[in-house]
Amino acid sequence: MHEPSTELLALLERGPDPNSVSAHSRLAPPFRRAVLRLLAHYREHQIRVDQKLLARIAEVEQEVLSSTRNLEARLDELTRQIEGGSQEMANLAIHTASFLEGMNVDDWRAAVNRRAGRRSPDGSSDEPPAVRLQTDVGPMLYPADDPMVTPWVAQHGCWEPEESQLLRSLLAPGMTFVDVGAHVGYHTVSAAHRIGSSGVAIALEPSPANFRFLCANLLLAGASQVEAIPAAAWRKTELLELGLCTDNSGDHRISDSRGGRCVTVQAVAVDDIIPADLPVHVVKVDVQGRDHIVVEGMAQTASRCRPTVLVEFWPEGIKEFGDNPENVLDSYRALDLRIQILGDLAVDGISNTAIIDTVLSWGPGAFRTLVLTPKESNGLEDRS
Repeated sequence: MHEPSTELLALLERGPDPNSVSAHSRLAPPFRRAVLRLLAHYREHQIRVDQKLLARIAEVEQEVLSSTRNLEARLDELTRQIEGGSQEMANLAIHTASFLEGMNVDDWRAAVNRRAGRRSPDGSSDEPPAVRLQTDVGPMLYPADDPMVTPWVAQHGCWEPEESQLLRSLLAPGMTFVDVGAHVGYHTVSAAHRIGSSGVAIALEPSPANFRFLCANLLLAGASQVEAIPAAAWRKTELLELGLCTDNSGDHRISDSRGGRCVTVQAVAVDDIIPADLPVHVVKVDVQGRDHIVVEGMAQTASRCRPTVLVEFWPEGIKEFGDNPENVLDSYRALDLRIQILGDLAVDGISNTAIIDTVLSWGPGAFRTLVLTPKESNGLEDRS
């Protein structure tokens, strides 16, 4: 509907020509008044519509301005993160350079031989294929040919969520974390986020393929506060044989009885690599039924620092290695450690047999994470 013309409005206000035949019509005045009321109503309605439109335009303008400010703030934050990530990358490069400076001619020759050995005759590389996955600690690289770990992380976006949640609750900025059996670095990266740049993390991983993924993921996360060590933690420093598992990159084992392919790796006692003045707050150990051997090699650190220690307790794996699960629990108690099963009530004071039965109640070949805390502490509350 269009606004009536000035001529039409003037005609309606003036009325009909007195000399016109329609002037004598009794219906002309009421019709004229009706038309005038209709036009007045239209004008009022149009004014209200225009006011609403103007108000909405003002609201949209404010929303656009607010969104623009939010986007600018987010852009500034992303810029700061990128700049911070660049700094972390630079720190890692400096750290790597300082490490390489300590290498001699024999080290360089060995490095070149290793690189040449990873090339096939056609020029392609036999480096393990990688897949990039989104996780709750950020993007990470995983071995594409692992049918066990990689599909699980791809589906769930995390790894060992109960243990990961506990580690995050135990760690704080400035703390020291030791990850034994770091695999490709999920728990290490998660810990690095918690301890921040003022903290220190030490990650040990003996598998050559896993260690390459570990280093790549630390670089991807900008975790320059992590010292990655290509070695197995053990009761003493020596060379050992690591049995490789073809269908689970997290199931490589020292002194493996499965009869598969093995590689010689460096083993170290944690006590041999931890400086005497460095406090250690949290240790995570997951080495396939050999965890107690690792704890034996860190007895001095455990006595000095009294850290919380998470170990995998796998009775079947302990027996496969040739040890007794009850003796393993006794060795933990001998270090004056309180024993709890992650997710269950504290079991300190209950017999070793009862602990083993609790673990095996989950099924044949079951394993659980034990949380070892100094007896002078209050232990952990039930987190089931």
